[in-house]
Amino acid sequence: MSANYFELFELPVSFRPDKKLLRRTYLKLSREFHPDFHADNSEAYDKALQKTSEINEAYKTLTDHFECIRYVLSLNGVSITSEDKLPPDFLMDMMDWNERFMEAPMGTEPTEIEKLTSDFAALENSFEHRLNQRIEAFESKGDSASLNQIKESYLQQKYLLRLKEQLNKFAAL
Repeated sequence: MSANYFELFELPVSFRPDKKLLRRTYLKLSREFHPDFHADNSEAYDKALQKTSEINEAYKTLTDHFECIRYVLSLNGVSITSEDKLPPDFLMDMMDWNERFMEAPMGTEPTEIEKLTSDFAALENSFEHRLNQRIEAFESKGDSASLNQIKESYLQQKYLLRLKEQLNKFAAL
């Protein structure tokens, strides 16, 4: 088993791995270790199944924006747990957003829902921009202190995703 997914794909560790190279290597590895090529030898077949599973899990992780961030943080010794706390000012802002969702009456005009959705998209974009700035700062300077900032941005983005799901449910009503 490889030490890490980046080594498996022969890529440098990055919060934003090269997607084309990742896909190309994934396809190459998938062909190379496909279990059907080892059907005549049960031991080789079992190893190929295990390797294919590892390849698939690695590819899934590295192609998912948030999972990749989480994975790179863990490689750098920064863990994410259910005990992690978000900044109080962020949580207050999110409470305000929850209130905006709840205060929009049922049967609200589509333009009001569109405005709420548009405002929320702008909020998401601002947090995504901040996360990207923090990733760029880390990748250009290698400053380990910025890893905790990336973690904070990651947690905030995940929180925003949950709020967006609520907004989408509300908009569908």
